[in-house]
Amino acid sequence: MFLKSFDLLDDKTEHDVLFNKMNVYNTMYPFKIFPEKDLTHLDFEPITIFYGGNGSGKTTLLKVIADKINASKKCINDYGKLFDTYVDLCHYEMPNRKFKEIKLILSDDVFDFLLDLRAINSNVNRRKEQLSE
Repeated sequence: MFLKSFDLLDDKTEHDVLFNKMNVYNTMYPFKIFPEKDLTHLDFEPITIFYGGNGSGKTTLLKVIADKINASKKCINDYGKLFDTYVDLCHYEMPNRKFKEIKLILSDDVFDFLLDLRAINSNVNRRKEQLSE
């Protein structure tokens, strides 16, 4: 078990942060996603499943957690200054153990890997055909 708990920002904290920022940002991401769902605290079990429809915030939640715990990830994206501000204000509790590495693997990473593997296999098969001729 990697995490015991994780705290997201509540509506009041989000309001205070956004109120004190100049309105120069073209996006508030990830603000205003989780309070609408009444999601501010997560307690983790040995297996924790996030479920919901497209656009419900599952991937955003994983990105926030991954950034907060400094998980390595294949795709490094800049989600903007407000994203960093949001992550800085989150809190978590981990078991008192050392981890060699913590990784975030998203479905896009799996799909990209499979597409790369397909392309490699396709080239290998073409090369085999050329060599056999």
